[in-house]
This record gives sequence, C-alpha cells and structure tokens, in this order.
Amino acid sequence: MTNVLRYRTPAKQWVEALPLGNGSIGAMLYGGVNQEIIKLNEASLWSGKPVAADVLHEDSAEVLAAVRKAVFEGNYEEADKLAAGLQGPYGEAYMPLGSLLLDFSESDEPVEDYERFLDIENATATVSYRQDGALFTREVFVSAPDQVMVVRLTCDQPGRLSFDVRLDSLLRSRSFLDDNRQLVLTGSAPAVSLPNYLGDVKDPIVYDEEEESGLHGVVRLSVHAEGGEISSGTASLHIRNASSATLVLAASTNYAGFDQTPPIGNNQPLTETLETVRAAGSSYEHLRERHISDYAELFDRVRLDLGPDSNGDRATDERLADFATTPDPAFAALLFQYGRYLLIASSRVGSPPANLQGLWSDSLRPPWSSNYTININTQMNYWLAESCALPECHTPLLDWLGDVAENGKKVAKAYYNAEGWCAHHNSDLWAFAHPVGGGTGWPGWANWPMGGAWLCRHLWEHYEYGGDIEFLRDYGWPLIRGAAKFILDFLVRDPDGYLGTNPSTSPEHAFIGPDGKSHAISYSTTMDLSIIRDLFDSCKKASSVLQIDGDLVDRIEAAEAELRPIAINKDGLLQEWVIDFVDPEPEHRHTSHLYGLHPGKIITDLKAPEYFAAARKSLEHRGDWGTGWALAWKINFWARLRDGNHAYRIASNLLRPALRTGVEYSEGAGLYPNLFDAHPPFQIDGNFGFTAGVTEMLLQSHAGYIDLLPALPDNWPEGSISGVRARGGFTLDIFWKAGKIERVEMESLLGSRCRVRCSEGVLVRLGDKDVAVEVGEFGILEFGTVVGGRYSIGGVG
Repeated sequence: MTNVLRYRTPAKQWVEALPLGNGSIGAMLYGGVNQEIIKLNEASLWSGKPVAADVLHEDSAEVLAAVRKAVFEGNYEEADKLAAGLQGPYGEAYMPLGSLLLDFSESDEPVEDYERFLDIENATATVSYRQDGALFTREVFVSAPDQVMVVRLTCDQPGRLSFDVRLDSLLRSRSFLDDNRQLVLTGSAPAVSLPNYLGDVKDPIVYDEEEESGLHGVVRLSVHAEGGEISSGTASLHIRNASSATLVLAASTNYAGFDQTPPIGNNQPLTETLETVRAAGSSYEHLRERHISDYAELFDRVRLDLGPDSNGDRATDERLADFATTPDPAFAALLFQYGRYLLIASSRVGSPPANLQGLWSDSLRPPWSSNYTININTQMNYWLAESCALPECHTPLLDWLGDVAENGKKVAKAYYNAEGWCAHHNSDLWAFAHPVGGGTGWPGWANWPMGGAWLCRHLWEHYEYGGDIEFLRDYGWPLIRGAAKFILDFLVRDPDGYLGTNPSTSPEHAFIGPDGKSHAISYSTTMDLSIIRDLFDSCKKASSVLQIDGDLVDRIEAAEAELRPIAINKDGLLQEWVIDFVDPEPEHRHTSHLYGLHPGKIITDLKAPEYFAAARKSLEHRGDWGTGWALAWKINFWARLRDGNHAYRIASNLLRPALRTGVEYSEGAGLYPNLFDAHPPFQIDGNFGFTAGVTEMLLQSHAGYIDLLPALPDNWPEGSISGVRARGGFTLDIFWKAGKIERVEMESLLGSRCRVRCSEGVLVRLGDKDVAVEVGEFGILEFGTVVGGRYSIGGVG
C-alpha cells in the first residue's frame, strides 16, 4: 500500500498545492522550480474579537411569541419575516497568515525528472528535479513537538544552491530582518470580514484604523546554510553557493481566549516565536526524527488494505481522472488514509478545532468565512476521530464546545428565556452561539437552534469509545445536561397536543406552503425531533453511568412520552416536515431528516424496521448526486442501510475530478487535484466524511453491538482493516476474502461485555481457550471480556 500523493508538475493553483500542518501552523506547498510558494496559516488567526453583549435582543420574548403564533396559525410567510428579529450579527472569518517565498536563480536549462509528492506515512512533502546536471531536492514538514515548519533544501553538487527568501501577506503587514538576522513578518487581522456569500457589499473587510486591538500574527524564519554564505536585505535573506540549507519557521498570534480581547501592544507572538525557533535549533535530522515519531504514533494506529496497489507510482491526478473507468481500490484506501492525515494535520491537542477548510485558507473572505458550520459540516469533520483511533484529535472540538456553551447560556436566556445553553447554525473562534443574519438572513439557515444539542453527540461518543468516566463526569455531562435543559424549556405544545419545537427548520431547505410559496419555518421538523430523542438517550445513559441527576431524567422521560412522533408520509418516505409539504428540491444537498439513521442511532433495521425502510426510500428519492460533503454523508447513510454497493456508487461519484472552484451546488462536486473535497469550492468535511463512511462500511457499533462488514461492496472482495475502534472500548483487526470474514482479532480495553452481530457457527477464543458465547436478542452473540484481553473471532459466514 503506497500512501503517497504524487505529481509530475508544480501546482498552478491553491487546490493543487500540498497541505501540511501540525494543528497550529498550516502550509500549502506549490513546488515551483524558479519560485517556491508556501502559503501559511495559523489556526488562531481570525478576524474580529470576542462576542459583544449587544448581540442579545431585548425584545426576543415578544418576537419569539409572535413567530410561534404565526407558525401554529399556518402563516409561514409571516413567521419567516418575524424570525429575522431573532438574528444577530454575522460571525468572523478565518484568515490567511502569509506566504514564504523562495526565489531561485533562473536557468535556461530544461528541468528533468520533476516530482512533487506528499508522503502521508511521515507527513512530509518533497519536491525534486534535475537541472543542468544537478539534482535539487526540497523536503518540508510541520512539526507538532517542536511547533515549527522545517524546509530542507539540498543539491547533490556542492555549492550549487542559491536562492532568496522573503515573506509576504494579504493582511496589513510588514516584514523585516531583526537583530538575530531572522526574517520576521507581522500582520494584523481585520476587525470585520463579512461572509463571501453576501456578495458585493460596501466595506466587506474593515480594519481597526488604530491597528492595535484585534488579532495579530507573527511569522519568524531562521535560515542555516551549509557551505556558501548568507547576506541580507531590508526584508529578505540571500543564500549563495550553498550545498544545503535548513529553514525553520515559527508562527504565533496574540489570541488569549474566546472571551479575552487581544491586548493592545502585545509583543507576546514576537517573543514566543523567537523562543520557539531557538528551542528547535537547526539540526534537520533531529527535528525530522521527532516529527515523524510524534506523527507516526497517531497515523500508524489504523491500516487499510483494499487490494494490491498496482497504480501507486502513477500521478495522483491521473488516478483520480481514471477512477470511474479503471479499477483502483487502493486509491479509495489512499483517500481513506488521507482523511486521517488531514485530521492529524489540522486538529491537535491545544489547537482550535478544524474549521470548514481544516487549517488552510488563502482568502480574506474565504468560502462561508471558513468558520464552524454546525448544522452538519463541523460535526462531519470529526465523525472519523473515534472510530479511526484519533481521539486526541477530537479534543479540540470538545474543548471548544465548552466555550460555545458559555456564550450559549446567554443566548438561551436572552432569545428563548430558557435554561441551559444552545447554539445555532454556525460559530467561529470567538465561540458565538447566537443566530446570525443581521435581520436579513434567510431563516432556513439562520434560525435553527439545535446546533448545541447535535454537538453533544460528540461528547457522548468520546465517552462511549474510550470509557473515560472522569471526562464524562467533570466535562461531558455538564454540557450534555445543559443542552437537555435548554431543549426541555424550548419545547412547546402544538395544536395536536404534542410537545415539539417552534420555530423549526430543516436546515437550508425550504418547503412549499399552502399558499404555493417557498418557506423555511414551521414546527417540529423530523431533524429536530431526531436530535432531541438522540440527546435525551445520551442523557439517560450518562445519568445511569454516573448515578446522577435522576430528577432531570424524570423530566426527560415525561417529555419523551409527549414528544411528537416522527412521521412516514403517504409515499413511504420519512417525512421531513411536520406536515407533508411539497418539496421544491427533492434532490436537495441537505438530508437532515435522516439524522436518526446517521449520525444518530434511533433508526436501525432490527429495532425500527419501518423507519429503516422509510429512510432507504427517502435516500433513493434524494438521488445519488450532490455537493462533496453531501455525497460523503450519503456514503455513511448507505453504509448504515447495510448496502455496500450503493455506498460504493456514491463514493465513486465523489472520486472524480472537480472542474469548478467557484460556488456550485449542482453536480459540481468531486475532488481537486490535491484530493481536497469540492463543495465546490473546497470544504474539508467531504474528506473527513469519506473516511468515516468507509469505516462505517467495514465496521459499525452504534446499535449496541459490533457489526462486522455490514456494507462490504463487491468491488472490495478481499482486504483488511486493523486498529479500527468500536464503542465499548474495543479495537479490531478484520480480515476478509471472497467477500466473507476470514478472521477477526479484537482487544478489549475496558472489559466491557461484547455483543457481535454475525451468523451461526461463530467461534470466539481468548488465546487458545474457547469463550462462552450466549445468543442474545435478534440472534446477536454476547460474551464477557477482560481488560487487555485479545479475542479471536472465526467461522463467521
């Protein structure tokens, strides 16, 4: 298996460049011959500042009551208009930090044997070529243990390496050479960056004219050359006639916390980058060894083999172009591991969570502000974290939730007069929780207060996979409990006497009302009801584990008994809205009403067969196309429906070249040459969602048992996956041939009772001893395990 992205030409545009990162510093390597461009990001560099108190509306109670009255009276047009009164200002945007530019002496000699590749086994990008009889090589990585980017340049002929180094930025910035002969760039983020989807608006980018408050970013570069000499200009370094050179780059900002205004005149980033560069030193071998050791400890946990890699030496963009017509299962395995690589690169302990573009952005107004879109996209970023053995990479999201909840408490009280906390459809580094839109946003995306409840699924799953009682008790439970309290206060009784939500939307999707017009707000959408049931289930289970807050469980169970049931419409589809409205876009990219199938777990074939069948019919109705992330979600849906061939069909639709980089909602999806997912434009959630979907095809554990190869497609008849995790604290290695399980090796990390869905004739062994197996409900096999025990499962048909 060759885990390498390989190219024969330099990148011409950003979506061809190779991504590197350590959770804090992001880099995009172009690999040019005459000029190397490395675009830089720092994860905590955003526009704006902490959320101001004036986002909270004093008249929200009256507006909310009016919206609810209009909805229950069937006046949906009026409800949409009134809902604008429950909108606050837009959030802020993730900023590009700058660019490292290496200018080489131009030569008329032809370039031969050019290669640019990213080895995701060691998180290192390499550029090499021959020119005028010499072999030139560049290696680049971003180290987590040393918090620096390292660029190593070599030539196989001594004294042939000459280049100039400089830094540049789209921000208001300046670069200079400091007293240490280190190149420094300082940049100021805007006070405001309005979302790109607002189009041509006056002053979309606004700077603080004092340029003292707000976030500032610093880049510091140290250059060490072997042989030759280094001279300097005002804001550049010149390396001449060297045999090799090592560039060590650090980056930092003055971000002090989601609720802390960046201090005026703060020189902390300058000091911090100086100390980081000094501590890193200049030994390339030492830095590389530490980088690879740290990275491999995470990446090597999971291996996937879907068949021989006969195309591993081909250019990646060529493989992508040919995937639809040339069998290449190893390419799907490469994309699976690429998703794990990108999560390790963009989400490390202590960093902000991966945003809509992970860690990488090259615009002052990036697509959708490159923020946290929490009506699906941010959650999708982290679906793979637990199952694919990267729980440490999950912690940035979980930590950030605590910040969102702090702001969300104020929003819950001010907007809905509710206890607990809530969040709406997006947020940013400053962890805002209010509905955005500025009074003119479409309620279909703005006025959806279920983001916090959905995000709590990640807290519970972190516990389910790892069994960390201390985490659940001290951190997860207070947040889950707070989200449940909000829901209990937010629920209202509808005209039929049920409890439900109002206002309620099916995010970013409209319905046709009785007046023949398109509307967004109604009440008790299927997504809302599914999230609530899912959250309540997590609450009851967490309360039972911790033996705490029984009174809250009593309230939950009382509310559940009166909660509006989820409906199946006359055509056998899972009904999306409380009324069977006409759907103006039957193949809409959002499939929110199927939340209960995935990522929720209230719809399964054994426990809810009628809903399971309705979900399948709904997905067929939605079609097999969509934007990049929408296709990734459909892979997960079809995997949960236990239809591997259909899941593979959706995956094949994603594994095709993306031909557009602008905003395109209709059949514009696919992958860019560097395998970034195309919404279009680039959104990283499709990469993460694909990896999660492949995992769901091979192993599921959401329904209370381990399901082995539940959705194996015919195209992957032979293979293996090792190190994959299941809920309950199990790690599995699964091997299959001719589409059937050959053997399974499993380790129990918590000593939990194990339930396995498989056929008759199973044999479970601990070492060389048979394990007593009981047949449970639905023929699911159950057996006890011990902590650290390694079990072999064989004879599964």
